Parts: sequence; C-alpha cells; structure tokens
Amino acid sequence: MIDERSSALLFKTCLAGCVLGTVATLYFLLGLAGYVYNPLPNVAVVSVLAACALFFWMRTARQAER
Repeated sequence: MIDERSSALLFKTCLAGCVLGTVATLYFLLGLAGYVYNPLPNVAVVSVLAACALFFWMRTARQAER
C-alpha cells in the first residue's frame, strides 16, 4: 500500500498537472481570441511555470537530503 508521503506527493503532482493544464488551455483560448500580445496572459503563464518548476526543484532537493 502507498504510504502517506507518497500519497501526498502524488496528490501534489496531480494538482500541479491540473494547474498547468488549466493555464495552457486558458492561454490557448486567449490566443485564439487575439490576446497573445497582452502581457497579462504571458506573465500568468510564466509565473505558473516558475511556481511548478520551483515546487519540483524543492521537492527534489528535499529528497536528496534524506
């Protein structure tokens, strides 16, 4: 059976994937609507990508300490 730490990591990974998928879908729809040159969607995408990359980088760093 999956222990509690692995279950929490799986949940957080799935949540990060859902957030990335939602942002990608919204960016695609805003691109179709002609808002690609607006800085707001671009900043939102970059911030979400940076947050997810930081999450996985911190998670990897914690696992390396153990």
